[in-house]
Amino acid sequence: MKINRHNRKNRTVLLLCLLLVWGLCREVRAEEPAWQEYRTTAAEGKLSYDPKSVAAEDNVVDVWSRFEPVADGRIGEMKHWVRFDCARKRMKLLKTITVHRDGSTVELPQKGKFEPIEPGSNPAILRALVCGEKVEPTAASQEPVAPPAEKPHHDDESPVAPLQAVPQEPAAAPVEKPLTEVQPPAQPQHQEVPPVETQPIAPVAPLQ
Repeated sequence: MKINRHNRKNRTVLLLCLLLVWGLCREVRAEEPAWQEYRTTAAEGKLSYDPKSVAAEDNVVDVWSRFEPVADGRIGEMKHWVRFDCARKRMKLLKTITVHRDGSTVELPQKGKFEPIEPGSNPAILRALVCGEKVEPTAASQEPVAPPAEKPHHDDESPVAPLQAVPQEPAAAPVEKPLTEVQPPAQPQHQEVPPVETQPIAPVAPLQ
């Protein structure tokens, strides 16, 4: 009986811990800003802003923006607390928070002044959005990507047939010549010589 009570107590504590963790996760997700992406540059990175952080007063708008660079592999994102002058089209950085990929954070307060904004840049588009102006597409976004040009095909030119492998004829087998019988060298023929007729020698008379 004691073992069953102990197990039930452990299950209850574990269930309460899971409910607490689930509640904390919901609160953290609710506090995360709803970043809205408005511009993506493949070479530089992605820039977005938090619409809930927009605070406007007397043609001056404060907003949190976030920049995720691509070229710098060490920096994960940069958050900027920016103040825009809607009437004069100027901007001023109030705070910069750099978040590295390893989790470290560097916060730098900015003491700058209002500076002009370059037309067509990401801050210019952000200023137009938060100030309620019409956002004009930039020249880079207007240029469509041209498909690769195809070579013109003339009617008078017949299409070139693909190269085909030429079948190779099998090598001819060597022709075997029949061996000829070697004739022995011809022996000289002996001609029959007719017998020579000899005359009898006369006897010689003795000396007196």
